[in-house]
This record gives sequence, structure tokens and C-alpha cells, in this order.
Amino acid sequence: MPKAPPLLSIIIPVFNEELLLPRVLENISTLGVDIFILDSYSTDRSLEIAQSFGAYIHSGQWKSFSDKLNWGLNHLPIKTEWVMRLDADEYLTPEFIDGIENILRTAKPNVDGMIVRRRFVFLNKWLKHGGMYPLEHMRITRKGKAVYESRLLDEHVAVPGEVIRISGDIVDEDHKGLVNWLSKHVRYAEAQCFMDWHQSEEPQKSWKTLDGGLKWRRFLKEEIYSRSPSFIRPFGFWFYRYFLLLGFLDGKAGFIWHFLHAYWYRFSIDALIYEAQVTNGKSIKKSHSI
Repeated sequence: MPKAPPLLSIIIPVFNEELLLPRVLENISTLGVDIFILDSYSTDRSLEIAQSFGAYIHSGQWKSFSDKLNWGLNHLPIKTEWVMRLDADEYLTPEFIDGIENILRTAKPNVDGMIVRRRFVFLNKWLKHGGMYPLEHMRITRKGKAVYESRLLDEHVAVPGEVIRISGDIVDEDHKGLVNWLSKHVRYAEAQCFMDWHQSEEPQKSWKTLDGGLKWRRFLKEEIYSRSPSFIRPFGFWFYRYFLLLGFLDGKAGFIWHFLHAYWYRFSIDALIYEAQVTNGKSIKKSHSI
């Protein structure tokens, strides 16, 4: 009996991911999906690994992560009805793998997007508190329907039709170590400073166009956090996540995560913004890419 054509294509953005790529490709290979690698000119063995799994590979240079994803959605030779974005440091739970085919087959014609839960593992610890679970993201969209926001960071994907929530988790577990994490978030802090410095005096309130948990998180960021005093707001955000949202229940890993992500990272952004103010913008790059 001939094998049924795949229902799902998975796009994996890649740049020097030889450490993590084998895990995610092995994980999704059981699904029988079409795999597309969007590569930003990796210099390690990433492409060799992707080729060994039969993935379609396209290399290019994009200004932002959202530009990269939008290009992939519009130009890759995708033949399936559904498209999923998955990062190299992520993988799917058995529950997700077992149920996704039936979910895709039975989706109503008016459904254009599917929201999944994201399970975050840090220093070998699943973070269940401090607002870290469940993190909801729209990761599966109907072909030709999705558009990512044009942002350097925290891009959101929008679809015109109905959006549903599905069972099963995506697990985010990075094994590259804290030094890599710190270096990456210095780049993110620089990008956020660039965005804040170049925004208009009355920036568009993007939270109004969103829905679900993401709308609430973006509202807090745009209406509460951004209006709070610099250097004080990182402490307030850390206190909110670590104590009020019970982040301390995740032990040492939770303490390290919330201190670094809720306090240190956002304090770094405020410090870079202050530097830009005292140098009259000379410390800010004329252009920025991620």
C-alpha cells in the first residue's frame, strides 16, 4: 500500500547548531515530515548533519529572525498543508508526536493556526513556576496564512483564521552552557536597546493586535514595564517572577534563571540605554541584525 503524503513540514532556523541539530532531527524523523533547514551560513557541521537526515537546505542572510522565517514561509518549496517552526534547541514530547497527525487531519477548514505549550528546561531542571510553564506559542500554521511581525526580538506570528490550542509540549533544552547563554543575551540586550532607541515617541501598542497569553505578556511589557523607572524595573520584574509567581520553588536552577533572565538581562538593557543617552546615541549601531 502506498505511503500517505506528509501533512506537515517543519522549518528549523539554523546557525552553527552541530551540537543540538542531531537531537531534534532524530526526534522528528519518526513523524515522516518534510524538513527544511534555513541556514545563515553555518561554519560548523550543521549542514552535513542536516543532509544526513535528508533535509532540504537553503542558506542565506537575513536582517532579523522574523525576516528569515517570513522568507522561508514564502519561498521554500513547501508542499504540505501545515507548516511548523521548530528551533534547533527544541524537541517534541512523545504525547505531541503521537497526537499531531490526527490533530492535523481533523482540523476544521477555518483553523489557520495552532498554539502549543513550550516546556523550558534549564540546567537539567524543568522550570514549572515563575510564569515559565506553560508558555504558549503559535508554532503550527496553515500554508500561506502566516506572517511574522517585523521585529528584531520577540516576534509574533499572525494568521487570519481561527487559532486553536493543542495537546503535547515542545521542550526547549539548550546544552550549550551558560557562557553561550550569557553571550547570546548580551546580543539580545544590544538589539533591544537598538529597538528602544529608534522607536517613535508614541510607539505602536502591538499588544492590541495579539490574543491569549502573549497579549497579556506584551501588555505588561508595553504598558507597565516600559513606563517604570529604569534600573528599578528589573528588580521589580525579578521580584514578581521569583516570589509572586513562585519561581523559588524550582530550586537552584530557578534562582539562577530568574536572576539572570528577569534581572541581569533587563538591567543590561537599561544600562545600554543609559549609555546611549549620555553619548547622545553614539554608542548605538546605525543598523542591527540578529
